[in-house]
Amino acid sequence: MRSYLLALALASITACTHAKKAGPPPPVRVGVVAVERHDVPLYIEAVGSLDGYVNADIRARVKGYLESQRYKDGSKVKAGQTLFTIEATDYQAAARGAEANVARAKNALSHNRTDLSRNLGLRKAGVISQQEVDNATTAVADAEALVRATEAQLEQARLNLSYTKAISPIDGIAGIALVRVGNLVGQDAPTLLTTVSQLDPIRVNFPLDEIDYVKYPERFANLEKRDLAWSKQELARLEALGPRGKDEPDAVEVVLADGSTYPHPGAIVAVDR
Repeated sequence: MRSYLLALALASITACTHAKKAGPPPPVRVGVVAVERHDVPLYIEAVGSLDGYVNADIRARVKGYLESQRYKDGSKVKAGQTLFTIEATDYQAAARGAEANVARAKNALSHNRTDLSRNLGLRKAGVISQQEVDNATTAVADAEALVRATEAQLEQARLNLSYTKAISPIDGIAGIALVRVGNLVGQDAPTLLTTVSQLDPIRVNFPLDEIDYVKYPERFANLEKRDLAWSKQELARLEALGPRGKDEPDAVEVVLADGSTYPHPGAIVAVDR
């Protein structure tokens, strides 16, 4: 037992002796950075939804059976492209009838003008009374009015005939057809057939609270000038700036649902009421 205690004491003395010989640890190295003052861009985050820049509803404006669909559901279409046709037989017949009525009215006008010219000559010769000249003048005026009326009917008939072709007014993506070939459309009201959305550029709608709206007035300056033409020019300018473009006052950066950033910048074009 005594030998054990002695060994322990000697070991303790040896450890203390080594500890006294070791020097203090070296000082810790600390890095130093010069402080600089500069502006840091502030960002407003909001959850947005995508929408077409223009959404054009394609409707059947005349009554008839849907005859054909001339685009593939969900495909790109061009302005002026026919998307649907409606059976046009009745409207073609109506247009031909209106053309015939115009021709008859013009023939009647020509005949009445001839009568008036002849009656004016006879009146100068004292052969007929002034009443007959007045009657011929009235007949000419009535014939002129009839010509205008029949021309208006012809214009309407041709317009109805043109409505048998549903045409896209813009370039864009046409949605899935809501009515299929063979169905009766336009009976009680213009039937919605599909919608064409303009996607270049595209709209991003997002909410903004009053504090952020008031805090950054430069983001919403001269909104009345920001139309489609302005948008295309501004987007091209921001694109040319590269990474610096996202720091512009009217710039918008879109983060997609998967967390990736859309590679092209956006610009604020309008504020709702």
